[in-house]
Amino acid sequence: MALQSSEVFIGLAFVTAILVSFFLIPVIIRLIKKKNILDTGGKRKIHKGKKPTMGGIAIFSGFIFAVILWVPLGYVKFMLGAFSIIFITGLRDDLIPVRPVVKLISQLVAAGIMVGLCGVELTSLYGFLGIGSIPAWLGYPITIFTIIVISNAYNLIDGLDGLAGTIGILALSFFGVYFYLVGEAYWAIILAALVGGIIGFLFFNWEPSKIFMGDTGSLFIGFVLASAAIHFIDTNYYLSTNNTYRFTSSIGTAVAVIIMPLFDTLRVFISRAIRKQSPFSPDKTHIHHLIMRMGFNHARTVLIMLGIASIFQLVAIFIGYRLEENLMILLVVSMAMGCSLVLDYLIARRFPKKEAARKQFGRPNQARSN
Repeated sequence: MALQSSEVFIGLAFVTAILVSFFLIPVIIRLIKKKNILDTGGKRKIHKGKKPTMGGIAIFSGFIFAVILWVPLGYVKFMLGAFSIIFITGLRDDLIPVRPVVKLISQLVAAGIMVGLCGVELTSLYGFLGIGSIPAWLGYPITIFTIIVISNAYNLIDGLDGLAGTIGILALSFFGVYFYLVGEAYWAIILAALVGGIIGFLFFNWEPSKIFMGDTGSLFIGFVLASAAIHFIDTNYYLSTNNTYRFTSSIGTAVAVIIMPLFDTLRVFISRAIRKQSPFSPDKTHIHHLIMRMGFNHARTVLIMLGIASIFQLVAIFIGYRLEENLMILLVVSMAMGCSLVLDYLIARRFPKKEAARKQFGRPNQARSN
């Protein structure tokens, strides 16, 4: 597809997805309220009262309609199969909680389709720790594991009105623009469609929200984001060194773009391990909880986190071109740890130590959390 014509299809997919998502949300809200399938607030959840969830139905519908309309079916048929498996898994989990092992099996199948049938795979460690090409028998499981980790990390940041949507738009837009510039037009159209679907949803999800995306949306978006990140890493590495849009660091640049969900999940898991709790036990130690504890409301907390994510993306854009893999990863991880330490320091300054510890690890007073 020529670069000029791809611009038209990218725009059409983007607008189509926005319109379908936007006009479908009110219908979904009415149906969910009629069926009384509502998310109840209280305890560890920020919102009060009952509110519709499963807004991801509109996101997925806008996305799938735009992709089928504007991308050749032969190119995306297996992708759509994988995306549909994840969507159905999230939808089922929102309706009736799915056992973790069932959810994991669904993710393994979907990730296996992306790797085995769609060519989304890590074929190398791209110079990280001095390691180059790796055999397929090793690359396949590493890729599947990476997709599952990123998907679930993204799912875990869906804790505030507008948070998962805005972080998703930022990261997906980076990869979408990149794919457009390097001639991966179909991937650019796919990601434009998802960004459009999320934007249509955000009209109803910004504080005070009328609906949540639920696992129906967050698992699906996380899965697409993970697939895009892996495809970026492999595509970028094998571009000609003379290509204007080639980043010197492939893994490090991708990590910088998706650092927010990755580091937040790692931080929470370490915190729970230190307290000898299950890494999957719900609590109030996510970064957005800590920012809110400093007195910020939903909207300002989301904007702060979006600002932090934007800084990392600027680092990816302006430094990923120059730094080799190991140095880039070291820089990104160091920046993330620095942000975490600054946040912990500000919390410690705001509250007495005992009170801060009680609020951070005890029984907090207002949060919807994963």
